[in-house]
Amino acid sequence: MIFERWFQHQLNHSAILLRLEKKITDMEKLLEALQQKPPSENRKEQDPAKPPIMIEYLNIEKVNIDRYEQSNNFGALGIKTLEGKLNIGANYGNGEVVPKEMQKWFEEKLKNNAVKNHHKKQAGGIKYSPPKTTIRPRSGGST
Repeated sequence: MIFERWFQHQLNHSAILLRLEKKITDMEKLLEALQQKPPSENRKEQDPAKPPIMIEYLNIEKVNIDRYEQSNNFGALGIKTLEGKLNIGANYGNGEVVPKEMQKWFEEKLKNNAVKNHHKKQAGGIKYSPPKTTIRPRSGGST
């Protein structure tokens, strides 16, 4: 009884092995046939009726980004000179760039006004008095 089961088991396995070997040989033949043909012929045989798809214009309305990584390596950054302004927050009207000609005109106007005021002071038209200051010691202890 045990030998009979074992023999049946061996026969079943040998039949399965024979089928698998036949499938492998068929696949090897098909692979050889495909390798001998150029790739363009394989494409023509598969789908000769469909033309290739050409995209001329692509409109993307919405992009969803799952993950965005950004790395800044400032360790290798060398700064030789630093010029300009750093504006943090709301700076209304402070970022205007004044043209050089206008800046020169403004400086000349300030110089002229300073010279006029100086001449008025010397002529006695305007009396100059230094501001009054008082110096008080700190309260609550002596140092």
